[in-house]
Amino acid sequence: MKKCSFCGALNDNSSQYCNKCGASFNDEKEYVEAEVIDKEYNSDEYLKEENRLVNEYQARAKTAFNLSIISVLLCCCTITSIISFILSIILLIDLSKMSNDIKNSEEYRKIKNKAIIALIISSILVIMGIINAIDSTLNADKYNQMYNSLMNDMMENMPNE
Repeated sequence: MKKCSFCGALNDNSSQYCNKCGASFNDEKEYVEAEVIDKEYNSDEYLKEENRLVNEYQARAKTAFNLSIISVLLCCCTITSIISFILSIILLIDLSKMSNDIKNSEEYRKIKNKAIIALIISSILVIMGIINAIDSTLNADKYNQMYNSLMNDMMENMPNE
């Protein structure tokens, strides 16, 4: 672990910048090797809780992503799009509250990317659903006339028995 010489925060050895104050670790003078790691970060309970949160967030990201894909397959089903949109936003808010240790992990990046993709897809589908609803409302008379015209044409062209 690297200990920042400016603020004293513990960072991964691979970190190039301090997670707390943003100081660069490019110069050896800017950090010291941390001999003692805070007990709280190494406790079994802390690690179990972080693993549980990562697993929970992976499942939530997968759910939001799958709902957005289902929305596409169901031809822009607005209800599933809205649910996916809400789940993605809640997940991203929860992810922002994670510790810096988790935020620097590859798993965190995968979860966050999946949640962002689900948010983008569901946002587009929700917007398309709103536009479609507005169009249907504004042009209801025109669509009704087209439907009636088609039905009349079909009735006229049906053979008489």
